[in-house]
Amino acid sequence: MARIETDTVKITRLAVERFPSLSIGGTDAYKLVRFILAKRSYLERLRSQKIGDDVRDYMNSAYFLRRLSKKALGEIAQLKRNEIRRRLKIGAYPFSPLSKKDREALLHLPSSWIYGSANWRLRSS
Repeated sequence: MARIETDTVKITRLAVERFPSLSIGGTDAYKLVRFILAKRSYLERLRSQKIGDDVRDYMNSAYFLRRLSKKALGEIAQLKRNEIRRRLKIGAYPFSPLSKKDREALLHLPSSWIYGSANWRLRSS
């Protein structure tokens, strides 16, 4: 009766056929393949489970805050989340210089991104 070949064993067999140097010098190709697959799986899991905010989120959403002065950015950095939403909806200061289109786009973003974008713009300028 033939044994069913697991995916890891098949990858190892094909890798050794393709790269014969893997089987020379006491290298355990099976352990190497298992390590690489585990590392890849771990990295993919980290990428898909991004927790919290990222500087990239701040940089991308900072585009909508480009017309604001340092004073207005500082004001945003002092606001609470609900207050950010309320002022965006009515177009009050510090969001008054923004166009309606930019304010609507900001309403669809998390408040933490708006807060982080304001802080990022203050630190980078």
